[in-house]
Amino acid sequence: MRAARRTDRRHALCLIFARDFQPDSPMDLDYYSEWLAWEVADLGFSEPDYVRRIYDGVFVNLEKIDRIINKTAVDWDLHRIDKIDLAIMRLAIFEILHEKDIEAAVAINEAVDIAKEFSGEEAGKFVNGILEGVRRKAAAQAERRKKSES
Repeated sequence: MRAARRTDRRHALCLIFARDFQPDSPMDLDYYSEWLAWEVADLGFSEPDYVRRIYDGVFVNLEKIDRIINKTAVDWDLHRIDKIDLAIMRLAIFEILHEKDIEAAVAINEAVDIAKEFSGEEAGKFVNGILEGVRRKAAAQAERRKKSES
């Protein structure tokens, strides 16, 4: 399952990365979901719903995710961050915040490994630093919510 999920995560990453090069194309999620469903079935992904959910989820939450990156990546503008590293962080942040069946540590480890593979050792360190900051903030917010509900 883990190897299949990693492969599916890479496919979702490639779609997120490619979308960055088509900023003027329509963002009709129904259209992209239909296209993606056909592509996923054709490529034989192990978890097509996961790939679709990640892809759609990143773009539905893109402004929020990018604000989080901007706040966490002190002195870095989104335009200065390598596009593949940005796509990796967007995917991982969506997983950290919205995929309850994926532990934050797993999302971060996967993102770091993929960053090292696609972008190099330094990128892995950069991605890890940003995502650890996001994880800490998300955990602190969850703790505050839990205390206020008690």
